[in-house]
Amino acid sequence: MDNACVLLCPRLWGSRLPNKAMAEVEGLELITLAIRRLKATGLKIWLLTPMDDFGEFTTLASREGVLCEPGNAGSPLHRIADFINCKKDFQYVIRVTHDDPIIDAQTALELLQAGRKEGSGYGYSPGICEGAGVEVIHRDNLLYAAELREEPTEFVSYFIKGDGLPKPGITKLKPGPGVMRDFRLTVDYPEDLLLLRIVLRALGPMASLDAICQYLDQRPHL
Repeated sequence: MDNACVLLCPRLWGSRLPNKAMAEVEGLELITLAIRRLKATGLKIWLLTPMDDFGEFTTLASREGVLCEPGNAGSPLHRIADFINCKKDFQYVIRVTHDDPIIDAQTALELLQAGRKEGSGYGYSPGICEGAGVEVIHRDNLLYAAELREEPTEFVSYFIKGDGLPKPGITKLKPGPGVMRDFRLTVDYPEDLLLLRIVLRALGPMASLDAICQYLDQRPHL
C-alpha cells in the first residue's frame, strides 16, 4: 500500500455553506471527523489547501497527526496534480471529500485493491454506503486531466474518467445491501448540516453507517 496516499482538499469558504470544513458536529469539525475515520487505512494523509487557508489548517493537521500543504487556490484538480508531480512514488490517490462525512477506511482500501487488480484508472463507491465520498484515481489520469484542462475546476472526478485516458476503465465497488439507499448523506447546504447534527446527536459522531441508515429508516420525515 506504500504507493498510495489519501488526499483531502478542504477550504474555508464555499458559496453554499461557508466554512464548511470547520463546521462542528457534536464537538468535531467535519474535516476532523473524516481524518479520524481515514487513519485506519494506515496510509499517509495530506490536506491540500488553498494558499490563503494554509495557516488555518496547519494547526488542525498537526493536532491530528496528518500532513498539510498549500497549493492552487481555485482548482483542487490542479492542486492534486501539482502534489502528485512532486510525489513521484504515489501511483494511486484515495481522494476523499469532507462533504460526505461518513467514510469507512476498510472500503477505501477494498476500492484501492480492486482498482489495482483491474488496472483501472478510476474507482468509486456510490450511494450512501460504507465509503461514500471515496474515489481512487491513478496518477496518470490526474496529470493528464490537469494538463488538458487549463481553467480551475472543483469537480475532479468529472475529468479523470472515460475513454482516451492513459488508464481507462472504471472500478465500481458495490455497497453492501444493508446500507444501500436511494439517497446520499452529504453536507453541502445548511439544511444538510442540521440533519447530520440531529443524527449524530442521537448516535454519536463516529456512528456506523448501518446505525445511521436504521435511524433514518425509522424517521422518514427527516
